[in-house]
Amino acid sequence: MTEGYSGSDLKNLCTTAAYRPVREEKKQRAEEGQSAEGRSDEKEEATEERVIALRPLNMEDMRQVKESGCC
Repeated sequence: MTEGYSGSDLKNLCTTAAYRPVREEKKQRAEEGQSAEGRSDEKEEATEERVIALRPLNMEDMRQVKESGCC
């Protein structure tokens, strides 16, 4: 699938693919009316510890990035 890719190309492919779950989470939060970048009540967020569970990276992420011509 990545024949002819240099080490740098592979690194970029992996890095870009790794951000796909993050972007999906951010998009989902925006659709729910919550910005993933923060809420309006900064005091509450400063004292509240939030845990965000991202889905695992998978081969489809790699395929999508490669097909998009990213690297």
